[in-house]
Amino acid sequence: MKSMKPTVCTLLALLLAACTQRDHPAQAGSEATPKIDLASDRARASYMVGADIAKDLQPIRDEIDLDIVQQSMRATLSGQKPQLDAKQLDEVRREFTAQLREKRARQAREIAERNRRSGEAFLAANAGKPGVITTRSGLQYQILRRGNGPRPAASATVSIHYVGRTLDGREFSNTYAAQHPETLPLPRVMPGLSEAITLMTPGSRYRFWIPGPLAYGEAGRAGDIEPNATLVFDIELREATGADTE
Repeated sequence: MKSMKPTVCTLLALLLAACTQRDHPAQAGSEATPKIDLASDRARASYMVGADIAKDLQPIRDEIDLDIVQQSMRATLSGQKPQLDAKQLDEVRREFTAQLREKRARQAREIAERNRRSGEAFLAANAGKPGVITTRSGLQYQILRRGNGPRPAASATVSIHYVGRTLDGREFSNTYAAQHPETLPLPRVMPGLSEAITLMTPGSRYRFWIPGPLAYGEAGRAGDIEPNATLVFDIELREATGADTE
């Protein structure tokens, strides 16, 4: 996590916001955002800095009081004696950072548990559908097109086309859209995906439902896939180097 100590750009951006709010007391998030004259280079640069800093502050906007932030800035920039000295500020900064970390960890745990329960419920219902096979690990699959030849070994490197989705249908990866297959060394991919591909033969196309613990687990994938999310993959195995001869 980045230090909470404000940069010069942060101070400038918040000062600009303070001045704007004094002239135009519109609430944050209100549609009545005052029109800003951006005719000059300085104005446009100021607007850019404000937009960048606002994005940085967005994750903690509900944890701070912007009025107090602005008052502290004005007092500091005018040379007034600070109400908190440097040692006290460092202590508050450490406590605030720790609180944010704990809050985010708690939220991640709650999301992981919610996804675990919903994933288990989905897989239990899905297991009874025609053509769906469940492996010992809990991975589920359905054969969409059969292929020929030996299956890849767990140590193989494979060339595949695939579409990856979450249970709600959100697509997060698509090699068809990228117009080229992906080459993957199976020992380096998620356990569920590695197991899935070793069930296939070249030329086949399968649909897989990968339980959260066999996918990205409780860590998830930052900004993309939630913790313990059950994932759906449609995979076409093109070729494999290192086949299972058994």
